[in-house]
Amino acid sequence: MTRSPILGILFDKDGTLLDFDATWPPAYAAVAEELAKMANDPNLAASIMRLGGYGDDGALDPASVFAGGATSEIVEFCARLPEFEGVEGIAERVEAIFTAHGERGPPAVDNLAELLESLAARGLRLGVATNDSMASTKAWIAYNDFERYFDFVAGIDAAYGPKPDPQMFEGFCAATGLEASEVCVVGDTVTDAQFARAGGAGLTVIVRNGAGGGDALAALADHVIDSVADLADLEGLEGLLGLEITSGG
Repeated sequence: MTRSPILGILFDKDGTLLDFDATWPPAYAAVAEELAKMANDPNLAASIMRLGGYGDDGALDPASVFAGGATSEIVEFCARLPEFEGVEGIAERVEAIFTAHGERGPPAVDNLAELLESLAARGLRLGVATNDSMASTKAWIAYNDFERYFDFVAGIDAAYGPKPDPQMFEGFCAATGLEASEVCVVGDTVTDAQFARAGGAGLTVIVRNGAGGGDALAALADHVIDSVADLADLEGLEGLLGLEITSGG
């Protein structure tokens, strides 16, 4: 097997860098309530949440559109509801609600600023690859004053294909001059794991506290950790911070 140092980390955003449960369920609920109001059907909100992936127990199906879908796919899902057939402006309204939530500064994972500062100080090149929109992503990064940490930011509408298409990964490599084997991908869903594999990442790390049910994805990742904050702990993560690792499959 080839051995390469990890010199860059490409992060997913939702569920990885920011607290998924504190961010997206309220955004989805706001969309569902707005659409129910527009349809003059108070029962529609619960139906949208259920169709999007939330069970009666409140648990989110990791394979659902709300868990792993790109923003554009979620917008399309809402716009295609039978209640809105032929209605103009639904997609724009849903996108506006998502962007507004991004501008309010969804909470970052605990101690994220300290983690990013530490990783950047050690010379690692950092990037964000998300299936959210650029407007929402840049608003969140600016709100947290994280711009100085990231060499690369790509969203669903940044001329790259959506994950798991590896175009964002390739864009990060081009922007930083790194080889694919020198890049660690950190995410929380099967889409992120497939994205890492498609790009040929040297290391794949999945977090448990996102939307995807991290332990269920263990077979697709080199490491499963509780939170992105655990990247600061090198135990079991010997490939980070420039140490040699065995390339992931």
